[in-house]
Amino acid sequence: MATNPSLPHPPSPPPSVEPTRPSRRPVRLPDEIILEIIDWCDHLHSTRPSSLSRERDEALAALCHLARRFRPAAERTLYSRFKIFALRHDVVLRTLYHRPELRPHVIEVNFHLFGPALEDDEFDDEHVAAVLGDLPTVEDVSVCTADAVVLALVFTGLHRPLRRLRILDPHEEVQPILRQHAPTFAELEHLHIANIDGNPRATPTPVDLPKLTSLSTSIPSSWTSFAAFTSLVRPTLTSLALPLSQELGTYDLGGFSALKTLRLFDPAGTGSGNCRPLSAADLLALFRTCTSTSTSTSPSLTSLALEGDLSRASNPKLEPPFAHVLAALPPSLAHLALLARTWSRSQRVGLADAAAAYLIGAARAPGLRSLRIGGGKGAVAERFRELTVQRPGGESGETMLLVDWLEEEGVRVTTVAEFSALPAESAH
Repeated sequence: MATNPSLPHPPSPPPSVEPTRPSRRPVRLPDEIILEIIDWCDHLHSTRPSSLSRERDEALAALCHLARRFRPAAERTLYSRFKIFALRHDVVLRTLYHRPELRPHVIEVNFHLFGPALEDDEFDDEHVAAVLGDLPTVEDVSVCTADAVVLALVFTGLHRPLRRLRILDPHEEVQPILRQHAPTFAELEHLHIANIDGNPRATPTPVDLPKLTSLSTSIPSSWTSFAAFTSLVRPTLTSLALPLSQELGTYDLGGFSALKTLRLFDPAGTGSGNCRPLSAADLLALFRTCTSTSTSTSPSLTSLALEGDLSRASNPKLEPPFAHVLAALPPSLAHLALLARTWSRSQRVGLADAAAAYLIGAARAPGLRSLRIGGGKGAVAERFRELTVQRPGGESGETMLLVDWLEEEGVRVTTVAEFSALPAESAH
């Protein structure tokens, strides 16, 4: 077909242009941020009785492979705290044996050993002792085993005096360990014992630990056993963490002259202990021993925490009322925590109202600076946040929220919907 010369040629299509794409180079964080992340990962702790978490170990192990320049810092942090599950088959111990440059960075070791130690021709007791005897900075040890051979190997191998010791096996008798390895515990400041009555056939003998300032236990013991065990350390103890159990009604804290911090907690929430719920009368009897005398042996508590099952103590149908318990609190208090595990609405409301009566009444400690209150599936905190008081200087009937009034009074209030029970040793 002939082309019509009068018609113009169609315009040429514009040249295709590839759109420019931004560079996809990965963003590189400053080295200082990476080092801060490594330090932060060291504080990933669990709420279980063993303080080190799997998340911590996995995060730090991954950071060891991030880049060659970060590996030394990540390794130092990773090996500063670790668990051991089998002395002669533990990867960490073998690593420390072949890499002695990591040993000076070890601060905390958790021995969670169950059953007898297994034999190993390639890594025997001499190898284990070589590592344990060359940990110049270790100061914190947890032990969960009843194997006497293993215990002897651990505490004989550690040549450095410890600052913190946790005995987590509820069937282990503590006194023989402390006596047989006295040089290792000469500087001990913090001691946690799962069960003071480790030997039910004998009354515990006194422990002679002249530097001890903090003691905790997670299984209730009788006052007879507790008094015998602590008779030599009462003048130095500044912190106690005890199970929130019926036995407390017979305790006498009048001789703990240096005591500043008292934590009464529910070990059922931490997976250990078998507590019988205590009554308001039990708590009242305990607190009266802290304030009944004016001698130099009486404690001057500055921090008190009640954490756990307060259903019986806060039951409005039982006498005395919980408000009487709070009215008996020591006047030296600066910090108070009421974290309740309660079930009925009347108990939750009763606890919040009793706390309010104490805070606005004449019995409130004049130096109180902080209050932490909650529990009961959020009902305690919800009730407490709703309470009102007469506005100072206001007209009749003019009110303000109790929490706002307390802030003006210099008492910082934290309300907690629910709380997770921490191990007894976390109080230290």
